[in-house]
Amino acid sequence: MISVDMIVRSDALTKGGGDMIQVDQYRKHLPTEMFDVRIVPFHPTMALRDDALVHVVNVDRPFDFVLATSAARGRPMIVSPIHHDLAAVRRMRSAERGLGARSLVGRLLSESGREWAATCVRSLKQRSSTRDAFVVLRTMLGQLRRVSRVWSDVGRALDDAYSVFLLAPGEGRSLSRDTGWKGQNSALVPNGSPFDTSRPEGQPWLSRDIDLIVVGRVEPRKRTLDLVRLAAARGVDITVVGPLHAHESPFGMAFRAAVEQSPTITWTGPKSSEEVLELMGRSKVLANASWVEVQSLVELEAAHLGCYVVSSGTGHTSDWIPASVSTAENDDLVDLLERAVHLATSLTGPEAVAYPHTWASVTAHVADAYVAASETVLR
Repeated sequence: MISVDMIVRSDALTKGGGDMIQVDQYRKHLPTEMFDVRIVPFHPTMALRDDALVHVVNVDRPFDFVLATSAARGRPMIVSPIHHDLAAVRRMRSAERGLGARSLVGRLLSESGREWAATCVRSLKQRSSTRDAFVVLRTMLGQLRRVSRVWSDVGRALDDAYSVFLLAPGEGRSLSRDTGWKGQNSALVPNGSPFDTSRPEGQPWLSRDIDLIVVGRVEPRKRTLDLVRLAAARGVDITVVGPLHAHESPFGMAFRAAVEQSPTITWTGPKSSEEVLELMGRSKVLANASWVEVQSLVELEAAHLGCYVVSSGTGHTSDWIPASVSTAENDDLVDLLERAVHLATSLTGPEAVAYPHTWASVTAHVADAYVAASETVLR
């Protein structure tokens, strides 16, 4: 039996995301007679099992990551970076408005400085005792020396890992550029197909009644408000599906006002997974204007359901299904919307997606890596 401690972001158990879909699918498909998997939300005071292989998920909270790898020292380590390109993150921070002090801090501080402060705040919020608070403060004061070099420290920790699981080749290029990681221990482990066993059928192309759909949490990162305003100004019909982040913030109020003031904008609010798939199966084009992505599960779902996908280009879905994805030039929303409108007028839908990876097949690679990494310790 191989013990595996999977270190996830500190708020992973209360805030869903693509990273936790990966983790949940790995746990679902790993044979329980071979692997004893424990989920460990990051905290500076977290305890790891002495005999455990450590699988760290996410590097984009870099102080969390370097502290996690320090706690894992002496154990075999696997990393799933799920890394967003830092240049794209910087553009996102510079453009973000409407979330009060958070937006201001994001624009004024360097990404490293912002992440140091964010790690302090998150860890203090999740302390379980006064003693924990003192440990957090002492630990984070000690991490101040890393602020100017934390991404290089991330790269060195990645070099020391047994294996680094990449969702796409483009993620590896971005990771090397941002951290100096040498890339010699990389392994391609993409997301599994969203429909491993059964695939819901999309509507016939000419029967689809939604031209343009946007799916996901409505937040500045997704540029939903900017896209909705542009579509409203041009009289373009667009359907937005997803919960609104920070409902009473200036951003949230501006989004609701944009929806109320335009007859071409439909916002459904949050929907169940089954309802989202049904809506995508009625849609011609999925638009993803997000500032940052890695390998979007929503884009995979939409492509499998027969939608064209128009993306801002910051993610790497096109590494796997290039025929299904059209990429806007230089993150430009006007170009993105024009591409989407053009594709929605097509008389035929895209070709069927050829994507061979299932959650079972990618988890088999994960299991092989766990076994091989554990054996390096036994030699």
